[in-house]
Amino acid sequence: MTPGRWRLIAAALVLLGCVRIALTWRVFSQTVDEPFHIAAGMEWLSEGRYELELQHPPLSRIAAAFGPWLAGGRSHGIQDGYQEGSAILAAGPGYWTNLVLARAPNLIFFILSCWAVWLWSEQLFGAARAAGCVALFSGLPVVLGHAGLATTDMAVAAGVGLALAFFDRWIERRTWRSALLFGVMLALSLSAKFSAIPFLICGCSAILAVRRRLVSWRQALAACGVAFFLVWSTYRFQLSPMAPPNPPPVAELDALFGGSGPLRAGVNAAMAVPVPLGSWIRGIYHVYFHNSRGHATMLFDSFSFRGWWYYFPVVMAFKTPLGFLGLALAALVFLRTKDRARSAPGLAAAAIFFSCLPSHIDIGLRHLLPMFVPLSVACGAVLWPERRVAKLAVLALAAGAAISSALAHPDYLTYFNELALDQPERIVADSDLDWGQDLEKVRARLAELGIRECAVTFHGSTDLDSLGMPCRILKPYEKAQGWVVMSINKLRMGEFEEHADSKQWGAYSWIRAYRPVERIGKSMWLYRVD
Repeated sequence: MTPGRWRLIAAALVLLGCVRIALTWRVFSQTVDEPFHIAAGMEWLSEGRYELELQHPPLSRIAAAFGPWLAGGRSHGIQDGYQEGSAILAAGPGYWTNLVLARAPNLIFFILSCWAVWLWSEQLFGAARAAGCVALFSGLPVVLGHAGLATTDMAVAAGVGLALAFFDRWIERRTWRSALLFGVMLALSLSAKFSAIPFLICGCSAILAVRRRLVSWRQALAACGVAFFLVWSTYRFQLSPMAPPNPPPVAELDALFGGSGPLRAGVNAAMAVPVPLGSWIRGIYHVYFHNSRGHATMLFDSFSFRGWWYYFPVVMAFKTPLGFLGLALAALVFLRTKDRARSAPGLAAAAIFFSCLPSHIDIGLRHLLPMFVPLSVACGAVLWPERRVAKLAVLALAAGAAISSALAHPDYLTYFNELALDQPERIVADSDLDWGQDLEKVRARLAELGIRECAVTFHGSTDLDSLGMPCRILKPYEKAQGWVVMSINKLRMGEFEEHADSKQWGAYSWIRAYRPVERIGKSMWLYRVD
């Protein structure tokens, strides 16, 4: 088969992935973070500024708000980002139209991610194996799930994937054109999410180590200049300080500059001077402080604000199709080959994976999404083997991955492989299982059962009036009678919510005395309390 036909097959696979993603848009209500991203992007579009929250660069947020903005949506001036985003979704053409318009642009980043897989794998393995790599990547449930949301994770996957692919191409060709294209892709990744910084450092270092080739410093300077200009453009070329007026204490800076001494005071004064990309640097500061403070998370019935070094290995083992894991492990074993060029994607994926282990923000496999681009490319090393037994094994693993993904439709976000059995909530929660996405299913089920009044608590930011749900919000430690809907995340993580007055633990433990009537979607329990 000619390379042109393989390209058509790859394009058809990407189109199929887009259709699968689009079919989920109206199935799930807004997740926790979507309204915040929409609100921040709408501030950029309608107010000409970007100040609501700086922990993420603006690119993917602008994309999320662009559809509602075209439909007439504007900022409402509400200081709380979640309430502001919910108000934007409820205005104009209505909740579901705005939500679909906000989610649709993420298809662009999905297509760009698939393009990165194709470019890199075709360069290393040829068109036939590249089509296989695209099939593997475009069928991953974690990719399909987050590509259907108005969030930042798919954008950074596209940016990091393309940056690594073009960096490897630049190392191979060492031309000015490839250097400038790398600068463009570098800007795409750095404008999407700050986690791109460690991913790119580790991934590019792995490629350099395996390639053992240097590039012109002039070309490198030009690439960085292009990236600087494009990233600054996403902040509207504004001059802003590198630190907030009253920056939170950072132990490393205190140790380096003498705590509260005059040297530290001088550093604080210098960081308060408006400079290009000051907001981008200040965003890094906020992310660093967030990571040092930690984030509430759960793993195997254990609760922590600091996370665990083995969190991402565990969630990857349970939330990735076993067939894909088998192919990826085989590809990593194949790294012992003498062909250094073909080893680059696998080593880059491994470098990204290990860079996540020290993180204290352990709230979902989505934070590892950029790793799946080079990992899918690395699988090209084991596709289409010569031996018959190996061909059958590869075919079985690929078919298993495809079938597992197809059976998960449309619940890609909450996908768990066969190792999780039927109780994934005992492993993890949060965005891996319960991100507030099943409230529309709750509304539909309550209507089917004729339930006109109930109490509900959920992990999310949805305005229940937008969905027309006949429910009131159940507060922590409040006991209710009658019909009660409780999300898995609240049931699991709510055990660790501290009451402001009594200082007690176990916000919703009283519901454990009752057996749920049924499970709605993948993340909600329906109870009858008499």
